[in-house]
Order: sequence, then C-alpha cells, then structure tokens
Amino acid sequence: MTLNPLKRAGVAGLLISLALGFASVSVQAAPPVEVHRSTVNINTASVSELESLPGVGAVRARAIIEERKQRGGFRSLEQLSEVKGLGPKLVERLRPHLTLGERRAEKRP
Repeated sequence: MTLNPLKRAGVAGLLISLALGFASVSVQAAPPVEVHRSTVNINTASVSELESLPGVGAVRARAIIEERKQRGGFRSLEQLSEVKGLGPKLVERLRPHLTLGERRAEKRP
C-alpha cells in the first residue's frame, strides 16, 4: 500500500507530534537505593540513623529506641531481636551494619 504525499506528510507529522509529546513527559525515576557503608551504634543512634539501615523504617527505628530506653541500652545484638517488628533473621542481615559501641558487634555463642 502506497500513501499519497499528503497522507504521508500527515502520518509523519503525527509521528513527530507523538515523539515530541513523549519527549516532554517527565519521567520520575525511582530514588537511588542507598548503600549503607558505615556502622550504626544501636545504643546512641537517632531515628534517622536507624532508618538508614536496610529493612528498618520509622516504626522499627522508634521501637528500637523505645526498647533501648527500657533496657538502659543493648548489651548484645541478640537483644535487638526481641524488639517488636524485628526478628533473628533481620538482626543477622543488619549485623554487618551495627555496633554496640567502640567495637563492631560480635555474635555471641
């Protein structure tokens, strides 16, 4: 099928309009995933510091701080798994990012 020159111009114009229309649509990309590179002291961290940990949002961060206040601080990471909303699997996933103070938190037997 051959288009006459007027139809061809109309089709070309339509394609150009569509291309320009799509080009002007702003696409909002997903925010970059933050890679956590430093350790967080669970005995002194703020809500925002705790939220920077993978799998920890505002609710879990506040629960960690509340438990920390009640205990007078955490002595082991295993105690962290007793916080409502956290379990042993999440604590293990967080282990490389956590510290209890001066030294990196070690797993106790």
